[in-house]
Amino acid sequence: MRKLILLLLLAGRFPPDAQAQNSELGLPFIRNYSPKEYRADIQNWAIVQDDRGVMYFGNNLGVLEYDGVAWRLLRLPNKSYVRSLAKDANGRVYVGGVGDFGYLASNSIHGSAFVSLLPHVPAAERGFADVWGIYATASGVYFRTASHLFRWSEDSRQIKFWKAATSFHGSFEVNETLYLRQWEIGLLKLEADSLVQMPGGAQFADERVYVMLPFPGDDQKILVGTRTQGMFIFDGVSFRPFKTAADEFVKANLLYQPGALLQNGGMVLGTLLGGAVILDKEGRLLQKIDMTAGLLDNSVLCVYPDRAGALWLGLGNGIARVETGATLTLYDARRGLSGNVYRIHRHQGILYAAGNVGVFYLDAPTSAFKPVSGIANLSLGFLSAGEQLLAATVDGVYRIQQERAFPVRLSAQKDFESNVLCRSRIDSTRVFVGLFNGLASLRFSQGHWLEEGKLPNLQEEVRTIVSLENGGLWLGTSAQGVLRVTFDYNASEQLFVHSARVQRFGTAHGLPEGGAAVWEVAGTPYFVSPNGVFRFDAQNNRFIADSTFQIVSSLGSVDAFTLRQDNRDRVWVCFGREPAMGTPRPDGSYQWLQAPFVRFADEVIQTIYPENDGVVWFGSAYGAIRYDSRQPPDYAENYTTLIRRVIVGRDSVVYVGGHETQNRQPLAASITYNDNAVRFEFAAPTFAQEERNQYQTILENFEQAWAPWSAEHVKEYTNLPPGEYRFRVKAKNSHGHESAAAEFAFAVLPPWYRTWWAYAGYALLLGMLIFAADRLQRRRLLRKERARAHLREVELRAESAEALAKAESERKKNIELLSEMGKQITASLDSDIIFHKLYEHVNQLADATIFGVGIYHPEQRQIEYRLALAKGKRYAPYTRDTRNKNQFPVWCIEHRQPVFINDVQQEYQRYIAEFKDPQRVLEDGSRPETPQSLIYLPLISQERVLGIITIQSFQKNAYTPFHLNLMQNLAAYTSIALDNADAYRRLDATLQHLKATQQQLVTQEKLASLGALTAGIAHEIKNPLNFVNNFASLLVELAEELRDELAPEQHALSAEKRAALDEILTSVQQNSQKIVEHGKRADSIVRSMLQLSRGKAGEREPADINALLDEALNLTYHGLRARDTSFNIRIEKQYDDAIGKIEVVPQDLQRVFLNLINNGCYAVHQKKLTGAGNFSPTISLQTRLLGDHVEIRIRDNGNGIPPDIREKIFNPFFTTKPAGQGTGLGLSISHDIIVQEHRGEIKVETEEGKFTEFVVRLPKNG
Repeated sequence: MRKLILLLLLAGRFPPDAQAQNSELGLPFIRNYSPKEYRADIQNWAIVQDDRGVMYFGNNLGVLEYDGVAWRLLRLPNKSYVRSLAKDANGRVYVGGVGDFGYLASNSIHGSAFVSLLPHVPAAERGFADVWGIYATASGVYFRTASHLFRWSEDSRQIKFWKAATSFHGSFEVNETLYLRQWEIGLLKLEADSLVQMPGGAQFADERVYVMLPFPGDDQKILVGTRTQGMFIFDGVSFRPFKTAADEFVKANLLYQPGALLQNGGMVLGTLLGGAVILDKEGRLLQKIDMTAGLLDNSVLCVYPDRAGALWLGLGNGIARVETGATLTLYDARRGLSGNVYRIHRHQGILYAAGNVGVFYLDAPTSAFKPVSGIANLSLGFLSAGEQLLAATVDGVYRIQQERAFPVRLSAQKDFESNVLCRSRIDSTRVFVGLFNGLASLRFSQGHWLEEGKLPNLQEEVRTIVSLENGGLWLGTSAQGVLRVTFDYNASEQLFVHSARVQRFGTAHGLPEGGAAVWEVAGTPYFVSPNGVFRFDAQNNRFIADSTFQIVSSLGSVDAFTLRQDNRDRVWVCFGREPAMGTPRPDGSYQWLQAPFVRFADEVIQTIYPENDGVVWFGSAYGAIRYDSRQPPDYAENYTTLIRRVIVGRDSVVYVGGHETQNRQPLAASITYNDNAVRFEFAAPTFAQEERNQYQTILENFEQAWAPWSAEHVKEYTNLPPGEYRFRVKAKNSHGHESAAAEFAFAVLPPWYRTWWAYAGYALLLGMLIFAADRLQRRRLLRKERARAHLREVELRAESAEALAKAESERKKNIELLSEMGKQITASLDSDIIFHKLYEHVNQLADATIFGVGIYHPEQRQIEYRLALAKGKRYAPYTRDTRNKNQFPVWCIEHRQPVFINDVQQEYQRYIAEFKDPQRVLEDGSRPETPQSLIYLPLISQERVLGIITIQSFQKNAYTPFHLNLMQNLAAYTSIALDNADAYRRLDATLQHLKATQQQLVTQEKLASLGALTAGIAHEIKNPLNFVNNFASLLVELAEELRDELAPEQHALSAEKRAALDEILTSVQQNSQKIVEHGKRADSIVRSMLQLSRGKAGEREPADINALLDEALNLTYHGLRARDTSFNIRIEKQYDDAIGKIEVVPQDLQRVFLNLINNGCYAVHQKKLTGAGNFSPTISLQTRLLGDHVEIRIRDNGNGIPPDIREKIFNPFFTTKPAGQGTGLGLSISHDIIVQEHRGEIKVETEEGKFTEFVVRLPKNG
């Protein structure tokens, strides 16, 4: 079979009698899957569905797997075509390729894998080619090739084979019996491990047999399909010809294997040239499925009915899923019905449709709509008046007789443009006509229609009419509420048009503003408006809301409102979209059904027309939809939700859902504490509009309730505390049917310092401390005994310690001067100015009715709100205590994630357990409203949370993901700005101090020397300081012990000596205490000094250079635009995708990019301000991979750099910008980051007056 051969053959047509079958069935709904979508070859040879519902397709590139979410391709080891697939009773999927066959085995870590059975085939029998058929039976699994029939026994793990005497062509399994056709021999069947010829089977020795199916309704019969001799029925004894309506079709279009039997008894036959057909057991044509019906290709290589009753087709170009049967079918332009369909009506057995290009009738022989001649304009209504059919059009009223229309009353100068027709209840010969500008009456008398005139005092556009038993009318209008009309009749029931009384009802009578449609259900008029359904209370002359039929949402236009009762008292409701059918209950309520109509729930439905036989027609914007309520499918399809993959950390896969795990729960997994980010991927293999499937998840022991339904099929969790968890997920398909939940249990292990052996170590350490304390106490007792001998030594040490303390006090003053380095803030880097500027920018991007910026003080457990406003008014200064976890900003800071809410009352539980509005007071004493929508974002710089930023609105749904993205970019820019401001403040403080102490230390190298000197000084101070502190503490204790020892001996001393001794001890104690106090303070200062002298290099990590450069460009551009709205440049980017990721310090490298791009933007903007002709400011960014280096070029077309200053641009504090606009440190810092930190190179290429280009080269391997 080759495409060339197919193109040379002609497709046949069905005979007229075959086409006439099911003439009103319409086209099936088809979902096509193109090769571009499933990303494999165009041809698909086999289809099977496993026990979980996952679909498998035999493709030229391998086995395709589809779970309703994602396609996966599994290649065979020899990269051959996959010709056949089958599933055994245990759910195992078998695969037949070219020169190989086997099965799919699953493993919870690596997923599905192909296991070849070729090693079990004797070596001499391995020279077979395509495996065209696989059949799983109770006796084993059979694999059929042209030369061999193999049988695999799982119990014995052995293969038995049969060799063809000539060549096998065609094989089938019917009711556990295997049938084969062998060239020159005929049809055979396998009995007792022997191939025996069937009775009469020899007639197929030279005739291709492509189909053998159980005959519907009779298990003893088999349908046999041949390519040239037609169909046969085998009854166990002989083959009897079976004539069908498709005989000529399958001959002309090349019948192909394998055929299929549908759940409703339909028999599917596929062809190579003409698509597929479905026959009933009488051989009548039920349905034809080809490219005219919506297939991508007419070449059907395989057919397969899934467990939901749909039919899958493997095509020569793609895959299709066809919803067979008569429940829902479609008429559109392919069947002659184009454009909007506003009304559908059957008259004398003929179905008519009114649309925007005229009236059409359904032609039974061709099963297509054809235009009614005489009407070619907008048509809006029908009415059967006895034997006559009337149509309302913009050209007037017509009488339709079969396929022709005749005018009854034409619209001259738009005076009779008609919307709707209604028959009078008291006079069947009278018809009321709802016009674009009023109401008219027609009466049939003596074979003619007579015009009784228009109501003179009614000019509204009438869209719907309900006739009352007293001869009056209710009128629904397009935009002017509801009208009630009453008439006077004479003795002969002649209507007096000019005396008609019109009552108008609107907002004063309980109706909403605008138009309304009027419909009658069970004798009661109902009035439908875009704001709800109403009934009329005659006693109070008012309309009251009625919720009986408020089951669907309103589109907003009364033109598409339908509320219609059928002959079974069911009510059909559609207010533009989302149709529903209500079946009355005994208590007067209705049981509503919407599942069958979900497929077109989003389409605009113009009308609903229920017929007496149970068929219901829907008029839509693209044609008519036929629904057969007598054959409702089972929408409660049982299906499973599958956990497809579980990924831990960045890319560690701990579980893959394979095809043999449907009846097993996955084994619990253990996850280390440092790698506790978990990602779940899941799917629901239910394929009726699978894009509408929704999922609901919960992580037990972490989340309190199920998450809202969502179309997302991925769920991620990060920073889970240690503990045991169970992830559960369930699905809801497009019909609203829920699946059972799938589960995955896992545990997050505690860190090492919270394990049992760590606690054992803590206990051991505590025991050692107690032992050490005991030994220390013993030594103290010994020291008391020696106190008297060491009294003089203590006094000398006290004097020495006091002298050292005074010297240390002098050194402390110098250290305090160093600590003042970070306390100076220049006016241009004031954080309050930054916050006010930020508020100005936020109001340009989103609704920031409430705006606030909080600075996080972790040591105080507080968030300090430096700026907070509501409607431009400042809040009184306040802080938030971070120990209260029921606060959005606290959650934001602790999780380092945004808080994004569009309805606070409905969504707050995603972040906090309880929400209370703090009701903070503004500075003017007023209290603002409670916000309904809000965004909180953390301000993070170099893994440190600086604070939070929030915008809030009094409106619900005020923010979109777009706003969130903008705010995240602005928050990132703010974090960098605050971090830079802080860095510049510290640098300025350092410079001021250095200028006061030594003017020569102006370069960065000398600053580093001062840091080393400071560290050395601190180390030198710390040793004698420790000595002073230890001996001073000891001196206090010894003095006290000496006082205790001398107490018993004081009576031997004179009063004068006792007073002198007591004064000496008191002085020693006081001086020692002062030494201890000041020594501790000095020690604290030295420790701070050491801590300041130590630097921590940034950590290297793989980073995308292109992404870092792009982010720096965006931050610089938007920042400059925010400060100066006149700023605008052209940006040229040329990135090399081959660079990939390299090892760098991302924060430092991005600071280099920010400095270089900011300088370039400043240069081109200044050049533009000078008015340089037709100058177009341009920044060009380029990255290239040059062997083992990466090159980054940042170019601007500004004024360039003069030759006399080019050698100075990398010197610290050198700048060409005006005073106050630059520090002169940007290029110096950038040079150190590139050259010293990254071992790279940075240079400048420039031409004065034309351009400047900075070239950065970095080693690719770090």
